[in-house]
Amino acid sequence: MTLTHWRGLTFEAVAKELGRDEVWVASAFYGQAKFSANDLQKVSGILDLPQADLDAALGDHWWPYRGLDPMPPTDPVLYRLYEGVLVYGNSIKVKVNFKFSEMTSPDESYAVYRL
Repeated sequence: MTLTHWRGLTFEAVAKELGRDEVWVASAFYGQAKFSANDLQKVSGILDLPQADLDAALGDHWWPYRGLDPMPPTDPVLYRLYEGVLVYGNSIKVKVNFKFSEMTSPDESYAVYRL
């Protein structure tokens, strides 16, 4: 069951209420990110759920899961993202290290293109 089916909400709508990015909110609902105490209070109001229940399930004692899916991913979209990290990960890492080091050329630019 999704937020849309359950409460007629989208991750985007919840994100606006929380003042967060919708991808982050989706990851929190999938157990991949941790709501702050303030976020949980707001989520309680948005979803009309008891604050005590959210605190008991997702409070300070709870930590997000990382990577629940099988590896390599079987979902086509996740697999393509995974493949992109495998193929370009080291190159991106080197560029990030270079870009944020003192050796960065001031006129160097970077772009991300659709593969």
